[in-house]
Amino acid sequence: NPDIRIIEDVFSVLTDDLDTREEVGVIAPLVRNTKGEIEPSCREVPTPWRIAKKLFGFSGVIKTLNNHTCFRSDWAAGMFLGFRSEVFELVNGFDANYFLYYEDVELCTRIWLNNFIVLINPTVSIIHEGQCQSHNNIRYLRWHLRSMSRFFLSGSYQRVKRFYAKAVKKQELESFNTQLSAMKKESLSDKVLKVSLITVAFNSEKTIEDTILSVRSQSYANLEYLVIDGASTDNTLDIIHRYTGVVTHCLSEADDGIYDAMNKGISLASGDVIGFINADDVLASSDVISQVAMTFLENDIDACYADLQYVDQKDLSFIKRYWRSSAFKPGKFAKGWCPPHPTFYVKKSIYERLGSFSLKYQLGNDVELMLRFLERYQIKSLYVPDLWVKMRMGGVSNNSIANIVLQNKEIFKAAKDNHISFNRLFFIFCKINNRLGQYFSR
Repeated sequence: NPDIRIIEDVFSVLTDDLDTREEVGVIAPLVRNTKGEIEPSCREVPTPWRIAKKLFGFSGVIKTLNNHTCFRSDWAAGMFLGFRSEVFELVNGFDANYFLYYEDVELCTRIWLNNFIVLINPTVSIIHEGQCQSHNNIRYLRWHLRSMSRFFLSGSYQRVKRFYAKAVKKQELESFNTQLSAMKKESLSDKVLKVSLITVAFNSEKTIEDTILSVRSQSYANLEYLVIDGASTDNTLDIIHRYTGVVTHCLSEADDGIYDAMNKGISLASGDVIGFINADDVLASSDVISQVAMTFLENDIDACYADLQYVDQKDLSFIKRYWRSSAFKPGKFAKGWCPPHPTFYVKKSIYERLGSFSLKYQLGNDVELMLRFLERYQIKSLYVPDLWVKMRMGGVSNNSIANIVLQNKEIFKAAKDNHISFNRLFFIFCKINNRLGQYFSR
């Protein structure tokens, strides 16, 4: 810019910065006024660019660079910008449709969206000696407005808005996880909360060991683990008996199906909170039960649930669908919504008051239970935006078109039994839309 004065050798310092770290795409010096004071534009975007301030504002100090500390800012004052040449070429330089205004913000935005850092080096400065004539001439107002409108309607800005929304959610999740990490095991002792986790199994020799190992990895000490086996004829029981230090209680006898076995587990459970992990699923991390416990300890709730991944039968790292849930509101079940049951943890007192799984349905008994608890009796629940379970594809209710159709019929029957009104076509439409979205949320 014509109204700046260079008072030190900024070129060599900034060149060294660009040579030091490949992720740095743009480098700028501090900008001071004629009194030597640092101008706000160095630390945050000035008034005309308030939205950029919100999205790209000064975000503190980063690691030492060339033996001095550099401020990180995803926007830099456009009076003096040093670009890495290959980065400048990568983003095709300035947009010629901007005139005097916003061209630097727009360019730094594109560089930032290409995963390069914009840095302000506090060890070198330039002097800003006042506004150039263009800033004081009303004739330039129309160019200012045109450039401003163009920026806020640009694809770059729209991408930033979407990124910012995701970043906020990620920040909230990281804050939540930090609280969990800080929670000491002694504060989660047997005096506070006992969690019962139940696995129902039948001829599950191929997968149940993965399930048990994921339970063994849990950092939460006060965990009761029950396995209800339906008199398996393969090596399932042999595998279970290898882990007597993990499995608190194992019951093996014939039953009347999955949900009859789950009801047996609820009857045997002695914990304050009860959850289920299927014999072919795994807990997604070692702190899942700690998160469950903290969620109940810190909130006045009866149930909580989280997200679930559908993964490949053999490769649990290969994600096929991501079931991202959301907070419950009355009427959501009629829109095809339902929490992932393997992430659904409920106080035992709720089972004692409202009943366990109904055995009158062939499929969808878990949906009926959650519909009864949440929609009909409206127990207090909380959605935790984190991944708790990895589920192998190919469950009973989804392994054929016939079962999918039967499950939906049973859900309609369950809704009627619980006095919940469903528009069937609307329900099917919303459910299909929700399921398709899971394939794009990985």
